[in-house]
Amino acid sequence: MTRNVPLVVIDDHPIVHTGVVRWVAEASIPTGAVPAYRSVAEFLGERQRDPGTTEVIVFDPERGEERPDYVGLQQLCKLEHRVVAYSRISSAEIILKCLDAGAANYIVKSEAPQHLIDAIMAAQLGMEARGPLAAAAVRAGQQRGRPELTAQERRVLIEWLLTDNKESVSKKLHIAPSTVRTHLQRIRRRYSEIHRSAPSKAALFARAVQDGLIGIHDV
Repeated sequence: MTRNVPLVVIDDHPIVHTGVVRWVAEASIPTGAVPAYRSVAEFLGERQRDPGTTEVIVFDPERGEERPDYVGLQQLCKLEHRVVAYSRISSAEIILKCLDAGAANYIVKSEAPQHLIDAIMAAQLGMEARGPLAAAAVRAGQQRGRPELTAQERRVLIEWLLTDNKESVSKKLHIAPSTVRTHLQRIRRRYSEIHRSAPSKAALFARAVQDGLIGIHDV
């Protein structure tokens, strides 16, 4: 049975919140009240006063003519919220960058509402689910030699590349050092399977830069 996990919508279009609330009710997903926020900053401002629990967040990273709000997405994911990116943007590059930033799922707004419902339910269970366009973007990335990493693997990789040791990653992500090592072993194996081995930290950093997981000036 699906656990009751609070659901939040972050989107600057009120009609999106209305639609999500209706679709969730029609699907009988147990979420309770579904608060709406217009931005990540507004959401975080309120949550600083009342941290609450882990939430599933339907988030639109689009910001008009500006680049998508990858920083806001990363902030939400670092707080261990389960983010479903929900945007009209269907660019494969942006879809992959949102998944790399930590989004558990990505749904394009032009896709059927059922795909969003499936993504929300999967996020409640800590699983990944993608709409057709996101799945196609991931397949295209794999064909170009880009390994498919889970959201947690991406978080571990990025934090490890930004810190000095695995213990720091363990403390920051609240996981055991052995879990950090396991994730890094899996990441290296995934790269080896597509003939892009990365035996050292420097080599893995180079792969992460090539694949857009991290910027060369981030370290």
